Amino acid sequence: MDADDIAAISILYPNAAFAKLGSISGRVTISSSPAHMTSVVAIRAGGAAVSALTNPDGTYRIDGIPPGQY
Repeated sequence: MDADDIAAISILYPNAAFAKLGSISGRVTISSSPAHMTSVVAIRAGGAAVSALTNPDGTYRIDGIPPGQY
């Protein structure tokens, strides 16, 4: 199962196994304007990528992230 799939399942079916997962959130702008439908990717060194698209206001949130540096 890919990291994106695990992240999605952890949101739909939360349980103790997924309790150690976190989130990354923020806002993407281009020249101070929100970047709508921009792909944001969290890549862990030596690990898989987990991604999301920004909202119309440029905000994003990627849930189901395993602990570590990205």
